[in-house]
Amino acid sequence: MKMEFFGVMAFIMAVFNIGLSNKVEKLQFRMKKLEKINRKKGESMMSKMIQDLMGSKCQLMFESGVTEEYEIVDVDEEWLKLSRVDKKQQTEIRIVRIDSIRELKPIQ
Repeated sequence: MKMEFFGVMAFIMAVFNIGLSNKVEKLQFRMKKLEKINRKKGESMMSKMIQDLMGSKCQLMFESGVTEEYEIVDVDEEWLKLSRVDKKQQTEIRIVRIDSIRELKPIQ
């Protein structure tokens, strides 16, 4: 009798957990979708502000902590094209994601 009771309880718990995992997956999917939408809004506002600085020299601090001076060559909603002359007097072109920039400071 006890074994049957434990068997039935285990079966009920398993069915209950299966239903919950599907609901959790659906909620996680919805959350990721909303996070993408919110992030895109922030990125588009940032790219509009950076477009005003196109052609000017700026000091950029990246998420890695590296700080360098670059000229902003081109901007779109997600990417930034940068240019600078290195120590060997060679032009370095970099294309970076806007969300990889921690801080941007225009140089007068």
